[in-house]
Amino acid sequence: MLREADKAGVTVTEGVTPNHAAARTGAHITPGFIRRALLLAAFPANRSETSLDRLAAITKSVEPCRNVIETNLESMNLLIHPAMALLNVGYYDRAEAKGERASFCGTGNTAHAGKLVEALDAKRPAVCEAYGVRYRSVLDHIPILYGADVQEAVAQSAFYRGVGDLPADIWRTWMGTDLPLTHVPFVLLAENTGRNAKLHRGFVDIVAALLDVAPWKDGLTLERLGLAGMDAAAMTVYAETGLPS
Repeated sequence: MLREADKAGVTVTEGVTPNHAAARTGAHITPGFIRRALLLAAFPANRSETSLDRLAAITKSVEPCRNVIETNLESMNLLIHPAMALLNVGYYDRAEAKGERASFCGTGNTAHAGKLVEALDAKRPAVCEAYGVRYRSVLDHIPILYGADVQEAVAQSAFYRGVGDLPADIWRTWMGTDLPLTHVPFVLLAENTGRNAKLHRGFVDIVAALLDVAPWKDGLTLERLGLAGMDAAAMTVYAETGLPS
């Protein structure tokens, strides 16, 4: 977007998950923090220190990451949403047909959903290693961000318990965003280094069929990201300097 607008010298800060939320009662708005130790990086990473100093004024606590490759590979949406969305489609369909809301993080948080989250997560260490960034498991993430232990951790987390019932079609909204913007680039970044991303690729294909979308064409491809033809080392230089190597 910045290239299309002919903008240069812009610093973009990016975190693994939103940090703020607000409750509304009539016209009364109550803002609040929903996560602590927010993992953040700037693009380019050589501007992170200045950016994080400024962000300290509006965030509860910040943990700087090496670069935006690290924050993207630790995206909570990549880790938590997919299994509870895919494995509970029948439940959401029935609730929607009855005009009811659905408990995405409650009823949707089944034992096998947790198992699939862990299976998807198990593909991340090799990808993180290839790009020289830290790997931290989803089981590590939840206590850090929410103060909680994948099914048990979600069930125990005060944040997830407080989500409540949601529109029964919320899974389509979330997957419609996560699929092209999170899962597609993860698969392409993994395959760019020869790492195994078959489980993630299969997930994209199945959910794309359910949503009748074309994420491999419309999603964040390496070409759209300006990373086509770069190996992991070149991408790291780009993430840290903003200059193609």
